[in-house]
Amino acid sequence: MLSLRFWPAPAAVVLMAMGLNTAWGGPVELQVTGDAEVGPKSHSLNLRGGMASVVGEGSRPEMCLDVAPWRAFSFEACGNGSTVLHSDPNPTVMHVRGKLLFTTWNQRPGWLQLMATVGFAELQVGADSPGFHFTSTGPEGVETAGPEAGMSARWLVPLKDSGFEAVVEANVSLAYLPHAPELVKPQSGLQPSVELTVGIGF
Repeated sequence: MLSLRFWPAPAAVVLMAMGLNTAWGGPVELQVTGDAEVGPKSHSLNLRGGMASVVGEGSRPEMCLDVAPWRAFSFEACGNGSTVLHSDPNPTVMHVRGKLLFTTWNQRPGWLQLMATVGFAELQVGADSPGFHFTSTGPEGVETAGPEAGMSARWLVPLKDSGFEAVVEANVSLAYLPHAPELVKPQSGLQPSVELTVGIGF
């Protein structure tokens, strides 16, 4: 069953930073600090949380870490922290992606960016072992991985004089997991994903 969950912490940080609910008695001003035609001068890292489509009931909200070694390319990992932050037995999917920036539009007070994503996804239906299993379901039959591709749209809103930017990102992707039907809890070999996350970065 497809469901949605929301992780509120990054969203609360962004709302506070944008002055919708600050503890300083006044809003933080927004100001475009990069090239209005090209985009922000740099955006090296962001941490986001929010909603994600999941494969089972009771799944936890999504968290994403995005690191950009170059202006037009970044690496991203998204998941709900399974086996690291918790050990829930519900099916879960982790995404590891490379993101290529295609274009940037000036949308004051920030920028709207379109990116293609290519990487892999890992589906697990129980406590997994270290590493990724692309050609099997692992030693316990609870995990498998396969290629994934998709698209992302990101809105960056700079926070004046702070060096930080509020980030809103939507992603749609499709993973092909040929061994998913062989898991101890069989799953579909095609795993679509829809994510909407909010966070902060620089």
